[in-house]
Amino acid sequence: MRTKLCVVAASVALAFAGSSAFAAQSGTSYQSGVANDASITQALNGDATAVIGQAGATNHASVDQSSNAANLQAGTYQSGASNNSTIFQRGYNEGTGTKVANVFQSGVVNLSDVQQTGSGAVTATVIQSGAANNSSVLQEGQNPGEMNIIQSGARNKSVAKQVSSGTSTLTNVYQSGVLNDSATTQSGSGDHIDVVQSGVRNKSNVVQTASGYVTGASVYQVGIANDAGITQDHVSHSSAFVLQGGVGNNAVISQTGPVPTQVGSNLTAVAVQSGVGNVAHISQSR
Repeated sequence: MRTKLCVVAASVALAFAGSSAFAAQSGTSYQSGVANDASITQALNGDATAVIGQAGATNHASVDQSSNAANLQAGTYQSGASNNSTIFQRGYNEGTGTKVANVFQSGVVNLSDVQQTGSGAVTATVIQSGAANNSSVLQEGQNPGEMNIIQSGARNKSVAKQVSSGTSTLTNVYQSGVLNDSATTQSGSGDHIDVVQSGVRNKSNVVQTASGYVTGASVYQVGIANDAGITQDHVSHSSAFVLQGGVGNNAVISQTGPVPTQVGSNLTAVAVQSGVGNVAHISQSR
């Protein structure tokens, strides 16, 4: 049996003698069974909240929110097999409006895609447990962004990207299990990335680029055959730290300072390893 539910919410600003009225909207869907499909679309001039809960197999949850000058909140909660969640949040012209996305998935072959764009502060949290989990988070805008990705199980993969013309974006990735893979990219000023991995054959790749200052990245790995890479390109006052414990660990740190016409570089790189068969390479230029 296939169940499909679509909720559409829209609010139109009403102007009277130069004043506007903004309405708040809320959409909620709960489903259990097989081949569930739920979507909530909210195109508003007021605050919006969307919640989807699903239990079963082959579930699909989709939230699409856009707003001119308001706060957006979305949450998807799924348990079972072959779960798929997408959350798209777009904001226009808001100076103080916020966007918050939360994804919770447990089971096998989970897929999560979160995209947050526009001005205003953004926050995304993805929590996945099980096998073959895949998380993709994109934050793009003018103000601070924060994302938290937590995965446990086997063959977990996380792709996180923050593109900001503002300052102080933060990414936290926590993975435990076997064959974990984390790829994190930031461009902006005052950015920081923390990656924590435990298990076997963990891999973390961090890339930070900016024309600004004070960029930092830290990778912590415990287990066997861990691989950590940090690249910081054209960043002044950048720091990179790798801590590894176990067997067959590999750490590569590459840092380049700003272009010659800009202020001089202040680069710091530290690799700390304990165990057997560890290798560390640090490269700094300009």
